[in-house]
Amino acid sequence: MGMTPRRLGRAAGVLALGLLAACSSGGQAGEQHGPGQTGAVGTAAAAGVGGGVIGEPVVVTLEEDESVLSVSPSGDHLVTVTEPTVPEGQDDWVVEVCVRSGPGYQTAECADGGALARYPRGAAWSADESILAFVYPSNQKVNVVCLLDVATGEVRAVTDPDERVEIPVVLTWLADGRVGFTWATADGTEIRAVDPTVPGAPAETLQSIPEATIDGLFAGGSGLLAEGEIGQEQGVFDLGDGATSPELRVPTARASAVVAVDSIGERITVQRWDTHTALPLAVVETTSGAEVELGETDPARYASAADFAPDDQHLLTLSYVDVHGELAIRDRSMAIVETLTFDRPRDSFYYDGVDWTERGIVLTTSTQGQAQRVSIFPVEPLGS
Repeated sequence: MGMTPRRLGRAAGVLALGLLAACSSGGQAGEQHGPGQTGAVGTAAAAGVGGGVIGEPVVVTLEEDESVLSVSPSGDHLVTVTEPTVPEGQDDWVVEVCVRSGPGYQTAECADGGALARYPRGAAWSADESILAFVYPSNQKVNVVCLLDVATGEVRAVTDPDERVEIPVVLTWLADGRVGFTWATADGTEIRAVDPTVPGAPAETLQSIPEATIDGLFAGGSGLLAEGEIGQEQGVFDLGDGATSPELRVPTARASAVVAVDSIGERITVQRWDTHTALPLAVVETTSGAEVELGETDPARYASAADFAPDDQHLLTLSYVDVHGELAIRDRSMAIVETLTFDRPRDSFYYDGVDWTERGIVLTTSTQGQAQRVSIFPVEPLGS
């Protein structure tokens, strides 16, 4: 299928790239410019040491059928997906994957994702941000690992759509530039890797872990850290080089999740729950297990997400506080540097968490019955 112009309402013009059903082909995307939308996010008030670190945001409204998939670490690229639809005369659901760029992410280039019935997930950026890896659950419940070439708009599958694996796949980038991902088997979970620079290259099995369910992969330890359950233990494990058994680094309860990891896997932020409420976030060192809990349990406050600064020296948290939202910056010792409280529109939520990029803090607001809004908060330079 050739390129076809398609306009997405208020957003930038786009060019659709025809891709095969399992996002296995692609081509060169054109560039179109269109209007963005800016404005304030409710009423904001800064407090704490050194007020004014977080600036007034630029707010961009996406198309009604568009949702955020991932923002790059630099903040230069915002990748979105459209709602699955069934084109007239066809039987399969299709989605589009769009790369937005520019000062307000006004420029959009979109690729037709083919016969895929659900949203992509589990996105991870290459070190140079030239490739975004993600997982596509298809309408046959087959998880497909795909790569998006940001410069050309090409999207291709690197796993076989005919190889069924219904347990969710998680992925990360390895130190050698390959994409590492999990693959469930009858006996447990395999850690596989594929070279993104060689089209059609087969995946290599790096490690087979019996009785394992892996929920997250990230760099750290002696090579790779994994969040999940192995045997009878639950927590964050050092997978080593594949030649040794996984080592439990940070034990966690079942009602918990890793919500942020620094760039080298030295510190993680863990979210925990009890029967009735969310507990405060905790920052844990993966080498020693030393832990700092961020505040006390408060039924009126729910810390829902976190991200480390690009230099790893500060931590950003996002919280629901009654009818407001709150961004808080903490230094290396976890002392608060600044908080920013802002009005949260009714029926609005922050399902996509928060990202601290080199461009600033990127926050996506999802409001029932309305298009998503992306807010970009500039951040003044912070000392270590």
